[in-house]
Amino acid sequence: MPHTSQPAHRRRERAVRSTSPALRTGKRVRPAVWLGVAVLTLLLVAVAYSLYTYFNMSRKMAPAAETRDAIESVLDKPSPPSGDGERFTYVLLLGNDRRPGQSRARSDTILLARLNSQDKSVLLLSIPRDTRTEVPGYGLTKINHAAAYGGVPLTIQTVKDFTGLPVHHYVLIDFEGFGSVVDALGGVEMMVDRPARIPGGRTIAPGFQLLDGDAALAVVRNRKAYADGDFARIRAQQAFLSAMAKRASQPGNATRIPSVIDSAAQHVETDMSIREMTGMVMDYRAAAAGDMLSYTVPAGTGMIDGVSYVLPDEAKAEALFAAIGRGETPAEGSSPK
Repeated sequence: MPHTSQPAHRRRERAVRSTSPALRTGKRVRPAVWLGVAVLTLLLVAVAYSLYTYFNMSRKMAPAAETRDAIESVLDKPSPPSGDGERFTYVLLLGNDRRPGQSRARSDTILLARLNSQDKSVLLLSIPRDTRTEVPGYGLTKINHAAAYGGVPLTIQTVKDFTGLPVHHYVLIDFEGFGSVVDALGGVEMMVDRPARIPGGRTIAPGFQLLDGDAALAVVRNRKAYADGDFARIRAQQAFLSAMAKRASQPGNATRIPSVIDSAAQHVETDMSIREMTGMVMDYRAAAAGDMLSYTVPAGTGMIDGVSYVLPDEAKAEALFAAIGRGETPAEGSSPK
């Protein structure tokens, strides 16, 4: 009897039955299986994206390759905790006023933060940018010139020489980034005691204000409205940092943290990893929610060879630096009244 070939669709059906156990046994693949596969795929995508974002932001915030070794050579290694678990970490916070076209600029803000691992307190020491001191290799000049002469490495070394205190980490932020971080937080509320004008824009009136990025920048850079100029601006910066820390620590702002980190990554340079910075924020969030202790180098002003300087009171400054270095909390702030 001659062999009769089967129709093509029959052959395809037999092929499917022979290669698919689920169809061969009459069972269906449960929707839960497909849901599990979909969820797993989404999780893998989320992890991959998170890792990409993490390393991408870390790369953006890391110092340039040509300065990395010089920075590491001047940073101090954290000391081990004492017997009672106390350890101090010093972080140098620098505000850069670089203008378009400049590769380096003078430091507009210089703050040394002391973090106490035992009681989780934070102490801020402000160094006026016009402070006259020895800049290694350049002689007696304004301390903020160190950034223009030798960038972050020379600034760190100059601050260490001036205060006698270590520097374990640094954070450099340009003022364009300062405003974007404030905006990512949804603004910062603080008391403004003098009017401040945004260049080419509105005037910020005295009183309790919710400041956006441009307004905050105008307030912390304002010197003309005060008789004591830079000292008053330092007080405004200290007050603003405290207000900004409180704002960031509010539970309702948790959803803003990713955008804050993303904004900061565009304009921040630091030797710390994102994990280190995040851990530091979490460890010291109580201090951020409260009032951080703020001090300013005891000093006056004067003219030398036709140049205006902030002239430290050497005896008082050395006493303040020594007390901070011993882990003490000085009884009084040292900002001029």
